[in-house]
Amino acid sequence: MSDTDVLTTKNDTEKEVANDLYQALVNKRPLKVTEYEKKVTDFDTAYRVQHAFTELKKEPLGGYKVSLTSEQTQRMFNSDSPFYGAETASAWLENDASLQLSDLSEVLGNPLNSLQWLVKKLSEQGVAYPKGTKVSSGTFLLPPHLEKGHYVAHFDKYFDDVRLDVE
Repeated sequence: MSDTDVLTTKNDTEKEVANDLYQALVNKRPLKVTEYEKKVTDFDTAYRVQHAFTELKKEPLGGYKVSLTSEQTQRMFNSDSPFYGAETASAWLENDASLQLSDLSEVLGNPLNSLQWLVKKLSEQGVAYPKGTKVSSGTFLLPPHLEKGHYVAHFDKYFDDVRLDVE
């Protein structure tokens, strides 16, 4: 990896957005997307903001989550490639899980392809992928169709319950 990590070069707007995200997390207050949609307009900016946001948490990096790993999920979000999110160590479950490889064909054809994509992307950004770094290699079950009803998501950390009514 190069000594110059492209993710560490952030402009004032990117630092501001990262700080706003961190304050929203700490104070459990929502942000308005309309205030940020013109500030973060591409993946490179988003990755720099994410890097700054992760640093503000002052927790060790635990690994990465790769998303949009199937053609269908990429079409759902008008994307032509996967993307990744950084996860702090406290975000990972302590117990390992096992799955059959046949269940994972939606993950870029094979979860190892997702890992390969991530390591290449991080390398392009000047970020190492050291031994022991965890990865969630993608979604192997497509999201269900949203039906009418009342939904509640419970979180163990950072967020209050999220309630959603679909009419």
